[in-house]
Amino acid sequence: TVREFGMEQLTHHGEADEVGRRHADYFLALAQAGGAALGSAAPGEWVSRLVAEQANIRAALSWLRDRGESAAGLRLAAALGGFWRLRSANTEGRVWLESFLAQEGATEESSADRIAALRWAGEIAGLLGDPAAAEARLSESLSLARERGDKRGIAAALGAIGSALYQNVD
Repeated sequence: TVREFGMEQLTHHGEADEVGRRHADYFLALAQAGGAALGSAAPGEWVSRLVAEQANIRAALSWLRDRGESAAGLRLAAALGGFWRLRSANTEGRVWLESFLAQEGATEESSADRIAALRWAGEIAGLLGDPAAAEARLSESLSLARERGDKRGIAAALGAIGSALYQNVD
């Protein structure tokens, strides 16, 4: 009720888009910092912080999706890839990643985000038991990383492909 009232007031005063933008920007920065920290030796603090902010993160993702902000949405979804994997929120992560990957408007400057989002979509598809989608997304990530000369993207995609192959060894 309070949230609805607040949104009504922001809309009435013409401030809803500005506040939505600032909200999305804040949670993008938080997710990027958290995503970087999740690979550290003690990711627990960041996982707890991101868990506590899940409703706000979902609101930011929705706001970006609904306004066709594909570059920022892709960046946010890619930054959350490790979080979704650690939390076993693979289905939710896959939905968000695929949603932003399907949107038009990715620019040259967002190619690193697209490479990362494709890799996470592939990794998560593999964890969800969809090896065909995993192979397609990981191959696309690797191809784009090679095309852009992105050495980190190439290494990450090759690592994810190796992991996926290892998981599917009979």
